[in-house]
Amino acid sequence: MFSTEPGLQFYSGGFLNGSLTGKDSIVYNRFFGFCLEPQLYPDSPNKPNFPSVILRPGEKYHHVMEYRFEVE
Repeated sequence: MFSTEPGLQFYSGGFLNGSLTGKDSIVYNRFFGFCLEPQLYPDSPNKPNFPSVILRPGEKYHHVMEYRFEVE
């Protein structure tokens, strides 16, 4: 994964409890997947030494995220 964002949030599905089902009736149990979420630094508004994450009226926000997959 490539991103213009400096941070990355990782979620492992630890709170999945088998109550959700997906394609082909697959039950989503604990740790059945993961999620990668590029983002700015967590808690930035409370850390004066971190870059600002505040978007003011009239400002634009843009970031690029790219996933690359290979087949061997």
